[in-house]
Amino acid sequence: MSNLGSSLGKVPWTVSKSVVLACFVALFARLAVFFYMIAYPVTNESGDLVSPMIFQRGADHRFYLDSLAIYQGSFSDFIAQIIKTFDAPFSNLYKFVTSGPILPMLFVIFRYSSENTLPLSIATLTVGTVTAWLWIVWLDRLQVRLRWLLAFAILPSPIWYQINNSLDTYHALFVALFVLVFLDGEANRTRVAIGLGAGTMATLAKPNGLPLIIFMFIDIILHHSTTRKWLKVAFMTGAAAIMAIFFLFYMTYLISFLESSSHFSFFGVPYARYITGMYESLPVFLDLPLSWFSLIAAKMLYLVGLRPSYGVTPIDIVLIRSAPGLILLPGLLWLLFKRPRRIALFILLFLIPPFLGATQERYLLPVMPIVFYYSVVAFGALQQAVLGRRDYADRIPVAIDTATSKRVTDGDGSGRTVD
Repeated sequence: MSNLGSSLGKVPWTVSKSVVLACFVALFARLAVFFYMIAYPVTNESGDLVSPMIFQRGADHRFYLDSLAIYQGSFSDFIAQIIKTFDAPFSNLYKFVTSGPILPMLFVIFRYSSENTLPLSIATLTVGTVTAWLWIVWLDRLQVRLRWLLAFAILPSPIWYQINNSLDTYHALFVALFVLVFLDGEANRTRVAIGLGAGTMATLAKPNGLPLIIFMFIDIILHHSTTRKWLKVAFMTGAAAIMAIFFLFYMTYLISFLESSSHFSFFGVPYARYITGMYESLPVFLDLPLSWFSLIAAKMLYLVGLRPSYGVTPIDIVLIRSAPGLILLPGLLWLLFKRPRRIALFILLFLIPPFLGATQERYLLPVMPIVFYYSVVAFGALQQAVLGRRDYADRIPVAIDTATSKRVTDGDGSGRTVD
């Protein structure tokens, strides 16, 4: 059985004292922020107040409200608008760009309005807390120590987007279910069905749920040779149909995202300058590669939250939001350079869509626990290299790659991996 399989197979059934404490801290932190921001709303980057009791206008909520108006029209008009965009997709770009239906549907279910914000706020708080609990159990099964579990429990980004009623909180739940079910060992009918369902729900929430289905498609071909042929054929047919439908549906969304992202700047340098060359004193053959490398590095820093505000945000909020980036960046680098093949492919596919545009930490939110785990691995390796202490560095698995690692379940039961 794989590391990931053995760590996830028991997730719903047994928990350690560390898990209980970390889950309590996660719940307490979220409730504390929830009630604090009811009493003392916080200003976001757009200058709007954020509170469970205030109708949210940030986090692209206007876009989702506009999308709700589209979904409330007739189905035939909806399909006709999609088809019409293909007549001239670039000229019709802003005539029909819609989100997935998940958040607009939640607006309807919870009757979200300026007079009725609390039901959706409570639902988002609940979903975010449950997602955090699932990942805490997962981290514990991978031998992550209590101090790291507590650090994960109070990461500010997931808490902020819960209070903000962000779609990213729901998207993160679907991605968590995908990882906890599909990446757990060899594929079978149940895992494939649930994985495909979670991937579909994630894509109905946001376009970058589509890489989950693409990953399943590639993964079953490469790593599941024992899967029955009829199951492979059925899955590949269904997955291909789903990918084609979603690609057509989100095409104008993708184009608009890329076009709008081209107007962003990173650390005060316009995107265009990175592309055309920002080191003008250097020869072109050095200027362009260095400029492109600088753009990639800047996007990575923005992705983990080490970025300035996009708007006007109090400096203390910027520092709180950015601090976890110091923990997450080593994990992202570990994934890039150590490349545990299966999980690195998953992370790479997931991050390609946001990385093409203007990155920020909320795009990392659904896979943040995986990056966090590899940060723990990276810090453990550093501790071993600097201090010569092997107890902790050897205690945690260095990969959660079912294709390359096996869990040691006999002997001292330490949970180390062998390749």
